[in-house]
Amino acid sequence: MTSLLTDPVCLTHDVAAQEAVKKLAELEKDALKITTEEMIHLLDAAQDTLKKAKNIADKFLDEMQIHLEQCRKELNSHTDKCKKTLDEHTAKCTNAIDEHISKTAESAYEQSCEDFLGRLIQFYMKTKNTVSVSPLWEGRDKTIWDVFVQPKLSHLTIEKNGSRKKTDTVINQYKEIFYKDKKLNGRVFVQGEPGNGKSTFLTKLALDWCEAVYLHTPGHKATFTDVDTFHKFKFLFHLSLRDATCQQHEVIEMIKTQIIDMIYTGDKREEVFNLLQRIMEKETCIVTLDGLNEWTYQMKTYVLPFMANCHTHCLLLISTRPWRMADERIKDSEIDTLLEIEGITDPEELTKLIIISLQIGNDKTHDQFMKYVIEHQLMPFMTSPWLQTLLVSLWMNNKALSCSLTEINCILLDLLFKKANAREGYFIEGTSIPCLFNTRYIKPHVDIFNSLAAVAFKLTYASIKSLVFTKCDLSSYMFKEQIEFCLNAGVLTQRYRPGKASNDSQFSFVHETVQEFFAAFHIANSKEDILSRVLLENKYDVLELSQSVIYLCGLDCEKANKLIKH
Repeated sequence: MTSLLTDPVCLTHDVAAQEAVKKLAELEKDALKITTEEMIHLLDAAQDTLKKAKNIADKFLDEMQIHLEQCRKELNSHTDKCKKTLDEHTAKCTNAIDEHISKTAESAYEQSCEDFLGRLIQFYMKTKNTVSVSPLWEGRDKTIWDVFVQPKLSHLTIEKNGSRKKTDTVINQYKEIFYKDKKLNGRVFVQGEPGNGKSTFLTKLALDWCEAVYLHTPGHKATFTDVDTFHKFKFLFHLSLRDATCQQHEVIEMIKTQIIDMIYTGDKREEVFNLLQRIMEKETCIVTLDGLNEWTYQMKTYVLPFMANCHTHCLLLISTRPWRMADERIKDSEIDTLLEIEGITDPEELTKLIIISLQIGNDKTHDQFMKYVIEHQLMPFMTSPWLQTLLVSLWMNNKALSCSLTEINCILLDLLFKKANAREGYFIEGTSIPCLFNTRYIKPHVDIFNSLAAVAFKLTYASIKSLVFTKCDLSSYMFKEQIEFCLNAGVLTQRYRPGKASNDSQFSFVHETVQEFFAAFHIANSKEDILSRVLLENKYDVLELSQSVIYLCGLDCEKANKLIKH
Protein backbone atom coordinates (compact mmCIF):
# COMPACT_ATOMS: atom_id res chain seq x y z
CA MET A 1 0.00 0.00 0.00
CA THR A 2 2.86 2.31 0.89
CA SER A 3 4.46 1.71 -2.48
CA LEU A 4 1.25 2.50 -4.29
CA LEU A 5 0.65 5.73 -2.32
CA THR A 6 4.21 6.90 -2.95
CA ASP A 7 3.98 6.47 -6.72
CA PRO A 8 6.26 9.21 -8.09
CA VAL A 9 4.24 9.69 -11.24
CA CYS A 10 0.67 9.98 -10.06
CA LEU A 11 0.59 10.61 -6.19
CA THR A 12 3.78 12.50 -5.42
CA HIS A 13 1.96 15.79 -4.91
CA ASP A 14 -1.28 14.32 -3.55
CA VAL A 15 -1.67 15.62 0.08
CA ALA A 16 -4.13 12.94 1.11
CA ALA A 17 -1.86 10.25 -0.23
CA GLN A 18 1.09 11.68 1.66
CA GLU A 19 -0.96 11.85 4.85
CA ALA A 20 -1.98 8.24 4.37
CA VAL A 21 1.66 7.27 3.95
CA LYS A 22 2.56 8.90 7.28
CA LYS A 23 -0.17 7.11 9.06
CA LEU A 24 0.81 3.78 7.52
CA ALA A 25 4.31 4.37 8.80
CA GLU A 26 3.02 4.98 12.29
CA LEU A 27 0.84 1.94 11.93
CA GLU A 28 3.85 -0.17 11.12
CA LYS A 29 5.48 1.08 14.32
CA ASP A 30 2.27 0.39 16.12
CA ALA A 31 2.24 4.00 17.23
CA LEU A 32 -0.86 5.04 15.43
CA LYS A 33 -4.10 4.98 17.22
CA ILE A 34 -6.87 4.77 14.78
CA THR A 35 -10.51 4.63 15.56
CA THR A 36 -12.88 2.55 13.57
CA GLU A 37 -14.33 5.66 12.05
CA GLU A 38 -10.92 6.87 11.07
CA MET A 39 -10.08 3.44 9.60
CA ILE A 40 -13.22 3.53 7.50
CA HIS A 41 -12.42 7.05 6.41
CA LEU A 42 -8.86 6.04 5.65
CA LEU A 43 -9.95 3.06 3.56
CA ASP A 44 -12.45 5.22 1.70
CA ALA A 45 -9.70 7.72 1.03
CA ALA A 46 -7.43 4.92 -0.20
CA GLN A 47 -10.22 3.60 -2.39
CA ASP A 48 -10.77 7.05 -3.88
CA THR A 49 -7.08 7.36 -4.45
CA LEU A 50 -6.97 4.02 -6.21
CA LYS A 51 -9.92 5.02 -8.40
CA LYS A 52 -8.18 8.25 -9.27
CA ALA A 53 -4.97 6.36 -10.06
CA LYS A 54 -6.96 3.95 -12.24
CA ASN A 55 -8.56 6.81 -14.13
CA ILE A 56 -5.19 8.42 -14.72
CA ALA A 57 -3.75 5.06 -15.85
CA ASP A 58 -6.70 4.49 -18.19
CA LYS A 59 -6.23 7.97 -19.61
CA PHE A 60 -2.52 7.35 -20.22
CA LEU A 61 -3.35 3.96 -21.76
CA ASP A 62 -5.88 5.53 -24.13
CA GLU A 63 -3.37 8.20 -25.07
CA MET A 64 -0.73 5.55 -25.60
CA GLN A 65 -3.08 3.52 -27.82
CA ILE A 66 -3.97 6.61 -29.84
CA HIS A 67 -0.28 7.47 -30.19
CA LEU A 68 0.55 3.86 -31.03
CA GLU A 69 -2.18 3.79 -33.68
CA GLN A 70 -0.88 7.02 -35.12
CA CYS A 71 2.62 5.60 -35.17
CA ARG A 72 1.33 2.43 -36.82
CA LYS A 73 -0.44 4.45 -39.51
CA GLU A 74 2.62 6.59 -40.12
CA LEU A 75 4.80 3.51 -40.22
CA ASN A 76 2.43 1.77 -42.66
CA SER A 77 2.28 4.89 -44.80
CA HIS A 78 6.02 5.18 -44.78
CA THR A 79 6.36 1.44 -45.50
CA ASP A 80 3.90 1.70 -48.44
CA LYS A 81 5.74 4.71 -49.76
CA CYS A 82 9.07 2.92 -49.48
CA LYS A 83 7.61 -0.19 -51.07
CA LYS A 84 6.18 1.86 -53.93
CA THR A 85 9.48 3.62 -54.41
CA LEU A 86 11.28 0.29 -54.26
CA ASP A 87 8.82 -1.28 -56.73
CA GLU A 88 9.24 1.65 -59.11
CA HIS A 89 12.98 1.44 -58.84
CA THR A 90 12.89 -2.35 -59.25
CA ALA A 91 10.65 -2.03 -62.34
CA LYS A 92 12.91 0.65 -63.74
CA CYS A 93 15.97 -1.52 -63.14
CA THR A 94 14.17 -4.57 -64.58
CA ASN A 95 13.16 -2.62 -67.69
CA ALA A 96 16.68 -1.33 -68.04
CA ILE A 97 18.06 -4.85 -67.68
CA ASP A 98 15.47 -6.24 -70.14
CA GLU A 99 16.21 -3.45 -72.58
CA HIS A 100 19.92 -4.10 -72.24
CA ILE A 101 19.37 -7.84 -72.74
CA SER A 102 17.13 -7.14 -75.73
CA LYS A 103 19.66 -4.75 -77.23
CA THR A 104 22.42 -7.22 -76.54
CA ALA A 105 20.38 -10.05 -78.09
CA GLU A 106 19.43 -7.86 -81.06
CA SER A 107 23.01 -6.79 -81.44
CA ALA A 108 24.10 -10.43 -81.31
CA TYR A 109 21.39 -11.29 -83.88
CA GLU A 110 22.48 -8.50 -86.19
CA GLN A 111 26.10 -9.52 -85.81
CA SER A 112 25.24 -13.15 -86.55
CA CYS A 113 23.22 -12.07 -89.59
CA GLU A 114 26.08 -9.93 -90.81
CA ASP A 115 28.51 -12.83 -90.47
CA PHE A 116 26.12 -15.21 -92.23
CA LEU A 117 25.48 -12.67 -94.99
CA GLY A 118 29.18 -12.22 -95.66
CA ARG A 119 29.82 -15.95 -95.79
CA LEU A 120 26.73 -16.51 -97.97
CA ILE A 121 27.85 -13.97 -100.55
CA GLN A 122 31.37 -15.38 -100.49
CA PHE A 123 29.86 -18.82 -101.11
CA TYR A 124 27.84 -17.56 -104.10
CA MET A 125 30.78 -15.70 -105.59
CA LYS A 126 32.93 -18.80 -105.33
CA THR A 127 30.47 -21.48 -106.47
CA LYS A 128 27.87 -19.70 -108.65
CA ASN A 129 29.86 -17.19 -110.68
CA THR A 130 30.59 -19.41 -113.69
CA VAL A 131 28.54 -21.08 -116.39
CA SER A 132 29.40 -23.91 -118.78
CA VAL A 133 30.07 -22.73 -122.32
CA SER A 134 30.30 -26.18 -123.86
CA PRO A 135 27.53 -28.79 -123.62
CA LEU A 136 30.11 -31.25 -124.97
CA TRP A 137 32.32 -30.71 -121.92
CA GLU A 138 30.43 -29.35 -118.91
CA GLY A 139 33.62 -28.62 -117.00
CA ARG A 140 34.59 -25.96 -119.51
CA ASP A 141 33.13 -22.96 -117.74
CA LYS A 142 33.62 -19.22 -117.92
CA THR A 143 32.76 -16.32 -115.64
CA ILE A 144 29.07 -15.65 -116.12
CA TRP A 145 29.66 -11.95 -116.80
CA ASP A 146 31.80 -12.84 -119.83
CA VAL A 147 28.99 -14.64 -121.67
CA PHE A 148 25.75 -13.35 -120.16
CA VAL A 149 23.11 -11.80 -122.41
CA GLN A 150 19.88 -10.32 -121.07
CA PRO A 151 16.98 -12.80 -121.11
CA LYS A 152 13.76 -12.20 -122.99
CA LEU A 153 11.04 -12.31 -120.33
CA SER A 154 7.33 -11.65 -120.71
CA HIS A 155 4.21 -11.86 -118.56
CA LEU A 156 1.54 -14.54 -118.89
CA THR A 157 -1.92 -13.82 -117.56
CA ILE A 158 -4.21 -16.45 -116.11
CA GLU A 159 -7.70 -15.97 -117.49
CA LYS A 160 -10.94 -16.80 -115.64
CA ASN A 161 -11.25 -20.08 -117.55
CA GLY A 162 -7.74 -21.09 -116.46
CA SER A 163 -6.02 -20.44 -119.78
CA ARG A 164 -2.54 -18.88 -119.75
CA LYS A 165 -2.26 -16.05 -122.23
CA LYS A 166 1.00 -14.48 -123.27
CA THR A 167 1.02 -10.69 -123.11
CA ASP A 168 3.10 -8.08 -124.89
CA THR A 169 4.43 -6.90 -121.53
CA VAL A 170 8.20 -7.37 -121.57
CA ILE A 171 10.03 -7.51 -118.25
CA ASN A 172 12.64 -4.76 -117.99
CA GLN A 173 12.96 -4.35 -114.22
CA TYR A 174 13.32 -6.58 -111.18
CA LYS A 175 10.42 -4.89 -109.39
CA GLU A 176 8.11 -6.17 -112.15
CA ILE A 177 9.08 -9.67 -111.05
CA PHE A 178 9.07 -9.22 -107.29
CA TYR A 179 5.96 -7.06 -106.86
CA LYS A 180 2.40 -6.97 -108.10
CA ASP A 181 0.38 -3.81 -107.52
CA LYS A 182 3.17 -2.69 -105.13
CA LYS A 183 2.62 -5.79 -102.99
CA LEU A 184 5.34 -8.39 -102.51
CA ASN A 185 4.62 -11.57 -104.45
CA GLY A 186 4.51 -14.89 -102.63
CA ARG A 187 5.27 -17.19 -105.59
CA VAL A 188 6.62 -16.23 -108.98
CA PHE A 189 6.99 -18.91 -111.66
CA VAL A 190 9.39 -18.56 -114.60
CA GLN A 191 8.64 -21.18 -117.24
CA GLY A 192 10.64 -21.87 -120.36
CA GLU A 193 11.60 -24.60 -122.78
CA PRO A 194 14.86 -26.56 -122.30
CA GLY A 195 17.98 -24.51 -122.88
CA ASN A 196 16.24 -21.13 -122.88
CA GLY A 197 18.32 -19.79 -119.99
CA LYS A 198 16.18 -20.30 -116.86
CA SER A 199 19.03 -21.52 -114.66
CA THR A 200 21.45 -18.90 -115.91
CA PHE A 201 18.89 -16.17 -115.26
CA LEU A 202 18.36 -17.23 -111.63
CA THR A 203 22.09 -17.57 -111.03
CA LYS A 204 22.76 -14.12 -112.47
CA LEU A 205 19.93 -12.74 -110.32
CA ALA A 206 21.63 -14.13 -107.19
CA LEU A 207 24.94 -12.54 -108.21
CA ASP A 208 23.23 -9.20 -108.93
CA TRP A 209 21.82 -9.34 -105.39
CA CYS A 210 25.33 -9.95 -103.99
CA GLU A 211 26.60 -6.88 -105.81
CA ALA A 212 23.68 -4.68 -104.76
CA VAL A 213 23.61 -5.44 -101.03
CA TYR A 214 27.27 -6.10 -100.25
CA LEU A 215 29.99 -6.01 -102.91
CA HIS A 216 29.25 -2.82 -104.91
CA THR A 217 31.85 -3.66 -107.56
CA PRO A 218 32.45 -0.66 -109.87
CA GLY A 219 31.32 -1.31 -113.43
CA HIS A 220 29.13 -4.31 -112.54
CA LYS A 221 26.44 -4.79 -115.18
CA ALA A 222 23.20 -6.06 -113.70
CA THR A 223 20.54 -7.88 -115.72
CA PHE A 224 18.12 -5.00 -115.13
CA THR A 225 18.81 -1.38 -114.18
CA ASP A 226 16.80 -1.19 -110.92
CA VAL A 227 19.37 -2.99 -108.74
CA ASP A 228 18.28 -0.79 -105.81
CA THR A 229 15.20 -3.03 -105.62
CA PHE A 230 17.48 -5.66 -104.04
CA HIS A 231 18.12 -3.43 -101.02
CA LYS A 232 14.69 -4.42 -99.70
CA PHE A 233 15.78 -8.06 -99.48
CA LYS A 234 18.20 -8.81 -96.65
CA PHE A 235 18.87 -12.39 -97.79
CA LEU A 236 18.65 -14.41 -100.99
CA PHE A 237 18.84 -18.20 -100.93
CA HIS A 238 19.61 -19.82 -104.28
CA LEU A 239 18.64 -23.51 -104.43
CA SER A 240 18.72 -26.25 -107.06
CA LEU A 241 15.71 -28.57 -106.84
CA ARG A 242 17.69 -31.16 -108.77
CA ASP A 243 20.08 -31.32 -105.79
CA ALA A 244 17.31 -31.66 -103.19
CA THR A 245 17.13 -35.15 -101.71
CA CYS A 246 14.08 -37.25 -102.48
CA GLN A 247 13.01 -36.98 -98.82
CA GLN A 248 13.09 -33.17 -98.73
CA HIS A 249 9.97 -31.10 -99.25
CA GLU A 250 10.60 -28.14 -96.91
CA VAL A 251 12.45 -25.18 -98.37
CA ILE A 252 14.21 -24.46 -95.07
CA GLU A 253 15.67 -27.99 -95.01
CA MET A 254 16.97 -27.51 -98.55
CA ILE A 255 18.68 -24.28 -97.47
CA LYS A 256 20.34 -26.18 -94.64
CA THR A 257 21.75 -28.98 -96.81
CA GLN A 258 22.63 -26.93 -99.90
CA ILE A 259 23.95 -23.77 -98.24
CA ILE A 260 24.51 -23.94 -94.47
CA ASP A 261 26.12 -27.40 -94.50
CA MET A 262 28.35 -26.27 -97.36
CA ILE A 263 29.53 -23.15 -95.50
CA TYR A 264 29.82 -24.34 -91.88
CA THR A 265 30.94 -27.45 -90.00
CA GLY A 266 30.14 -29.14 -86.67
CA ASP A 267 27.90 -27.47 -84.09
CA LYS A 268 28.00 -24.21 -86.04
CA ARG A 269 25.65 -25.75 -88.61
CA GLU A 270 22.89 -26.19 -86.03
CA GLU A 271 23.51 -22.72 -84.60
CA VAL A 272 23.17 -21.07 -88.01
CA PHE A 273 20.15 -23.22 -88.85
CA ASN A 274 18.41 -21.82 -85.74
CA LEU A 275 19.41 -18.35 -86.90
CA LEU A 276 17.96 -19.13 -90.35
CA GLN A 277 14.54 -19.88 -88.86
CA ARG A 278 14.50 -16.48 -87.18
CA ILE A 279 15.66 -14.79 -90.39
CA MET A 280 12.91 -16.46 -92.44
CA GLU A 281 10.27 -15.28 -89.95
CA LYS A 282 11.59 -11.74 -89.53
CA GLU A 283 13.41 -10.59 -92.66
CA THR A 284 12.31 -9.96 -96.24
CA CYS A 285 14.02 -12.64 -98.35
CA ILE A 286 14.13 -14.11 -101.85
CA VAL A 287 14.31 -17.88 -102.28
CA THR A 288 15.10 -19.01 -105.83
CA LEU A 289 14.16 -22.62 -106.63
CA ASP A 290 15.70 -23.71 -109.91
CA GLY A 291 14.16 -26.63 -111.79
CA LEU A 292 10.75 -27.57 -110.40
CA ASN A 293 10.54 -30.14 -113.20
CA GLU A 294 13.65 -31.82 -111.74
CA TRP A 295 12.30 -32.07 -108.18
CA THR A 296 11.73 -35.73 -107.25
CA TYR A 297 10.09 -35.71 -103.81
CA GLN A 298 9.38 -39.40 -103.23
CA MET A 299 6.12 -39.04 -101.25
CA LYS A 300 4.38 -37.21 -104.13
CA THR A 301 2.17 -35.46 -101.54
CA TYR A 302 3.52 -32.01 -102.40
CA VAL A 303 3.41 -30.62 -105.91
CA LEU A 304 5.47 -27.61 -104.76
CA PRO A 305 8.22 -27.31 -102.14
CA PHE A 306 6.71 -26.37 -98.78
CA MET A 307 7.24 -22.96 -97.20
CA ALA A 308 6.01 -22.46 -93.61
CA ASN A 309 3.13 -19.99 -93.19
CA CYS A 310 5.15 -17.94 -90.70
CA HIS A 311 7.61 -17.02 -93.48
CA THR A 312 5.33 -14.26 -94.71
CA HIS A 313 8.12 -11.98 -95.93
CA CYS A 314 9.71 -14.54 -98.24
CA LEU A 315 9.34 -14.52 -102.03
CA LEU A 316 9.63 -17.84 -103.87
CA LEU A 317 11.00 -17.49 -107.41
CA ILE A 318 10.58 -20.87 -109.14
CA SER A 319 11.86 -21.88 -112.58
CA THR A 320 10.38 -24.82 -114.46
CA ARG A 321 9.50 -26.20 -117.84
CA PRO A 322 5.98 -25.61 -119.16
CA TRP A 323 4.95 -29.25 -118.79
CA ARG A 324 5.28 -29.04 -115.01
CA MET A 325 2.96 -26.02 -114.95
CA ALA A 326 0.35 -28.22 -116.66
CA ASP A 327 0.00 -30.20 -113.42
CA GLU A 328 -3.62 -29.71 -112.34
CA ARG A 329 -2.55 -29.82 -108.68
CA ILE A 330 -0.89 -26.40 -109.02
CA LYS A 331 -3.75 -24.05 -108.19
CA ASP A 332 -4.16 -20.77 -110.02
CA SER A 333 -4.34 -19.08 -106.60
CA GLU A 334 -0.81 -20.33 -105.84
CA ILE A 335 0.59 -18.42 -108.82
CA ASP A 336 1.04 -14.73 -107.99
CA THR A 337 2.96 -14.01 -111.19
CA LEU A 338 3.68 -16.24 -114.19
CA LEU A 339 6.52 -15.35 -116.54
CA GLU A 340 7.92 -16.99 -119.64
CA ILE A 341 11.55 -16.86 -120.70
CA GLU A 342 11.97 -17.18 -124.45
CA GLY A 343 15.70 -17.18 -124.81
CA ILE A 344 17.71 -13.99 -124.95
CA THR A 345 17.28 -10.51 -126.37
CA ASP A 346 20.41 -10.64 -128.54
CA PRO A 347 21.37 -14.13 -129.82
CA GLU A 348 24.09 -12.67 -132.02
CA GLU A 349 25.81 -11.17 -128.98
CA LEU A 350 25.80 -14.56 -127.21
CA THR A 351 27.40 -16.24 -130.21
CA LYS A 352 30.14 -13.61 -130.32
CA LEU A 353 30.85 -13.92 -126.60
CA ILE A 354 31.08 -17.72 -126.73
CA ILE A 355 33.40 -17.63 -129.75
CA ILE A 356 35.66 -15.15 -127.94
CA SER A 357 35.63 -17.23 -124.74
CA LEU A 358 36.64 -20.46 -126.51
CA GLN A 359 39.71 -19.27 -128.40
CA ILE A 360 43.01 -17.64 -127.56
CA GLY A 361 43.28 -15.41 -130.61
CA ASN A 362 40.71 -14.15 -133.11
CA ASP A 363 41.10 -16.80 -135.76
CA LYS A 364 37.40 -17.60 -135.89
CA THR A 365 34.72 -14.94 -136.17
CA HIS A 366 31.01 -14.64 -135.79
CA ASP A 367 30.57 -13.95 -139.51
CA GLN A 368 32.36 -17.20 -140.37
CA PHE A 369 30.15 -19.12 -137.98
CA MET A 370 26.91 -17.65 -139.32
CA LYS A 371 28.01 -18.39 -142.88
CA TYR A 372 28.51 -22.03 -141.90
CA VAL A 373 25.12 -22.15 -140.14
CA ILE A 374 23.27 -20.77 -143.15
CA GLU A 375 25.10 -22.94 -145.69
CA HIS A 376 24.36 -26.12 -143.71
CA GLN A 377 20.76 -25.17 -142.90
CA LEU A 378 21.39 -25.14 -139.14
CA MET A 379 19.23 -22.16 -138.23
CA PRO A 380 16.74 -24.41 -136.34
CA PHE A 381 19.60 -25.05 -133.88
CA MET A 382 19.81 -21.33 -133.13
CA THR A 383 16.45 -21.20 -131.35
CA SER A 384 17.78 -21.35 -127.77
CA PRO A 385 20.96 -20.29 -125.95
CA TRP A 386 21.80 -23.92 -125.12
CA LEU A 387 21.50 -25.05 -128.75
CA GLN A 388 23.54 -22.05 -129.87
CA THR A 389 26.23 -22.98 -127.37
CA LEU A 390 26.19 -26.57 -128.60
CA LEU A 391 26.57 -25.58 -132.23
CA VAL A 392 29.31 -23.04 -131.51
CA SER A 393 31.20 -25.66 -129.46
CA LEU A 394 31.01 -28.17 -132.30
CA TRP A 395 32.10 -25.57 -134.81
CA MET A 396 34.95 -24.28 -132.63
CA ASN A 397 36.25 -27.84 -132.23
CA ASN A 398 35.96 -28.40 -135.98
CA LYS A 399 33.60 -31.25 -135.17
CA ALA A 400 30.61 -29.67 -136.86
CA LEU A 401 32.57 -29.40 -140.09
CA SER A 402 32.78 -33.19 -140.30
CA CYS A 403 29.29 -33.90 -138.96
CA SER A 404 26.22 -34.37 -141.06
CA LEU A 405 22.94 -32.85 -139.99
CA THR A 406 21.80 -36.25 -138.72
CA GLU A 407 24.94 -36.61 -136.62
CA ILE A 408 24.41 -33.20 -135.07
CA ASN A 409 20.87 -34.26 -134.15
CA CYS A 410 22.25 -37.43 -132.57
CA ILE A 411 24.74 -35.39 -130.54
CA LEU A 412 21.91 -33.10 -129.39
CA LEU A 413 19.63 -36.02 -128.41
CA ASP A 414 22.51 -37.78 -126.66
CA LEU A 415 23.08 -34.71 -124.47
CA LEU A 416 19.35 -34.41 -123.76
CA PHE A 417 19.16 -38.06 -122.70
CA LYS A 418 22.11 -37.41 -120.40
CA LYS A 419 20.06 -34.74 -118.59
CA ALA A 420 17.46 -37.36 -117.65
CA ASN A 421 19.88 -40.17 -116.84
CA ALA A 422 23.67 -40.10 -117.19
CA ARG A 423 24.02 -43.90 -117.39
CA GLU A 424 26.36 -44.75 -120.25
CA GLY A 425 26.12 -47.40 -122.93
CA TYR A 426 27.47 -47.87 -126.44
CA PHE A 427 26.17 -49.28 -129.71
CA ILE A 428 28.15 -52.03 -131.40
CA GLU A 429 28.89 -51.40 -135.06
CA GLY A 430 26.51 -53.21 -137.32
CA THR A 431 23.69 -53.34 -134.75
CA SER A 432 22.22 -49.93 -135.42
CA ILE A 433 22.31 -46.90 -137.66
CA PRO A 434 25.91 -45.54 -137.86
CA CYS A 435 25.08 -42.04 -136.59
CA LEU A 436 24.40 -43.54 -133.14
CA PHE A 437 27.80 -45.17 -132.78
CA ASN A 438 29.38 -42.10 -131.16
CA THR A 439 26.59 -41.56 -128.64
CA ARG A 440 27.03 -42.43 -124.95
CA TYR A 441 23.62 -42.07 -123.28
CA ILE A 442 21.04 -43.30 -125.82
CA LYS A 443 21.85 -47.02 -125.76
CA PRO A 444 20.62 -47.68 -122.15
CA HIS A 445 17.30 -46.12 -123.17
CA VAL A 446 17.10 -47.18 -126.81
CA ASP A 447 13.54 -48.45 -126.28
CA ILE A 448 12.48 -44.89 -125.42
CA PHE A 449 14.41 -43.58 -128.43
CA ASN A 450 12.62 -46.03 -130.73
CA SER A 451 9.23 -45.22 -129.19
CA LEU A 452 9.80 -41.52 -129.80
CA ALA A 453 10.64 -42.33 -133.39
CA ALA A 454 7.41 -44.29 -133.80
CA VAL A 455 5.35 -41.42 -132.35
CA ALA A 456 7.10 -38.88 -134.56
CA PHE A 457 6.51 -41.02 -137.66
CA LYS A 458 2.81 -41.35 -136.90
CA LEU A 459 2.40 -37.59 -136.39
CA THR A 460 4.56 -36.54 -139.33
CA TYR A 461 3.15 -38.97 -141.90
CA ALA A 462 -0.48 -38.87 -140.82
CA SER A 463 -3.07 -37.64 -143.30
CA ILE A 464 -2.68 -34.26 -141.65
CA LYS A 465 0.74 -33.54 -140.15
CA SER A 466 0.49 -32.72 -136.46
CA LEU A 467 3.02 -31.01 -134.22
CA VAL A 468 0.95 -31.34 -131.03
CA PHE A 469 -0.56 -34.41 -129.44
CA THR A 470 -2.07 -35.69 -126.21
CA LYS A 471 -0.89 -38.00 -123.48
CA CYS A 472 -3.38 -40.51 -124.80
CA ASP A 473 -1.51 -40.49 -128.14
CA LEU A 474 1.76 -41.11 -126.33
CA SER A 475 0.34 -43.88 -124.16
CA SER A 476 -0.08 -46.07 -127.22
CA TYR A 477 3.72 -46.16 -127.58
CA MET A 478 5.22 -45.36 -124.17
CA PHE A 479 4.74 -46.10 -120.48
CA LYS A 480 4.16 -43.32 -117.96
CA GLU A 481 7.75 -43.53 -116.69
CA GLN A 482 9.10 -43.27 -120.22
CA ILE A 483 7.01 -40.16 -120.88
CA GLU A 484 8.37 -38.60 -117.67
CA PHE A 485 11.90 -39.46 -118.84
CA CYS A 486 11.32 -37.61 -122.14
CA LEU A 487 9.91 -34.58 -120.30
CA ASN A 488 12.86 -34.51 -117.91
CA ALA A 489 15.29 -34.89 -120.80
CA GLY A 490 13.64 -32.06 -122.68
CA VAL A 491 12.95 -34.08 -125.83
CA LEU A 492 9.24 -33.57 -125.24
CA THR A 493 7.48 -30.60 -123.73
CA GLN A 494 4.03 -30.31 -122.22
CA ARG A 495 1.79 -27.26 -122.16
CA TYR A 496 -1.33 -26.48 -120.16
CA ARG A 497 -4.61 -26.61 -122.07
CA PRO A 498 -7.49 -24.73 -120.41
CA GLY A 499 -10.62 -26.71 -119.74
CA LYS A 500 -8.90 -30.04 -120.30
CA ALA A 501 -7.91 -32.77 -117.92
CA SER A 502 -4.21 -33.01 -117.08
CA ASN A 503 -3.87 -36.26 -119.00
CA ASP A 504 -5.06 -34.42 -122.11
CA SER A 505 -2.50 -31.61 -121.89
CA GLN A 506 -0.78 -30.55 -125.09
CA PHE A 507 2.49 -32.32 -125.86
CA SER A 508 5.04 -31.62 -128.58
CA PHE A 509 8.65 -32.31 -129.48
CA VAL A 510 11.14 -29.70 -128.33
CA HIS A 511 11.38 -28.53 -131.94
CA GLU A 512 9.73 -29.49 -135.22
CA THR A 513 13.08 -30.53 -136.71
CA VAL A 514 13.59 -33.00 -133.85
CA GLN A 515 10.23 -34.58 -134.66
CA GLU A 516 11.19 -34.81 -138.33
CA PHE A 517 14.53 -36.40 -137.44
CA PHE A 518 12.81 -39.03 -135.30
CA ALA A 519 10.30 -39.72 -138.08
CA ALA A 520 13.13 -40.23 -140.57
CA PHE A 521 14.95 -42.45 -138.07
CA HIS A 522 11.84 -44.64 -137.73
CA ILE A 523 11.74 -45.12 -141.51
CA ALA A 524 15.46 -45.92 -141.67
CA ASN A 525 15.38 -48.25 -138.67
CA SER A 526 12.23 -50.15 -139.69
CA LYS A 527 12.66 -53.59 -141.25
CA GLU A 528 9.28 -53.26 -142.92
CA ASP A 529 8.59 -51.25 -146.03
CA ILE A 530 6.44 -48.76 -144.11
CA LEU A 531 7.35 -45.95 -146.47
CA SER A 532 5.58 -47.40 -149.51
CA ARG A 533 2.44 -48.09 -147.52
CA VAL A 534 2.32 -44.57 -146.13
CA LEU A 535 2.98 -42.96 -149.49
CA LEU A 536 0.16 -44.96 -151.06
CA GLU A 537 -2.29 -44.00 -148.34
CA ASN A 538 -1.52 -40.28 -148.35
CA LYS A 539 -0.48 -37.63 -150.81
CA TYR A 540 2.23 -35.20 -149.69
CA ASP A 541 3.66 -31.99 -151.04
CA VAL A 542 7.35 -32.51 -151.78
CA LEU A 543 8.26 -29.41 -149.74
CA GLU A 544 6.37 -30.82 -146.78
CA LEU A 545 8.70 -33.82 -146.75
CA SER A 546 11.92 -31.97 -147.58
CA GLN A 547 13.39 -31.96 -144.05
CA SER A 548 12.61 -35.64 -143.53
CA VAL A 549 14.24 -36.44 -146.89
CA ILE A 550 17.38 -34.56 -145.83
CA TYR A 551 17.56 -36.51 -142.57
CA LEU A 552 16.80 -39.79 -144.34
CA CYS A 553 19.70 -39.16 -146.71
CA GLY A 554 22.05 -39.18 -143.75
CA LEU A 555 20.39 -42.24 -142.20
CA ASP A 556 19.64 -44.51 -145.16
CA CYS A 557 20.44 -43.29 -148.67
CA GLU A 558 18.62 -46.19 -150.35
CA LYS A 559 15.31 -45.43 -148.66
CA ALA A 560 15.83 -41.71 -149.24
CA ASN A 561 16.27 -42.31 -152.97
CA LYS A 562 13.13 -44.40 -153.02
CA LEU A 563 11.21 -41.57 -151.39
CA ILE A 564 12.59 -39.03 -153.84
CA LYS A 565 11.74 -41.18 -156.86
CA HIS A 566 8.21 -41.69 -155.59
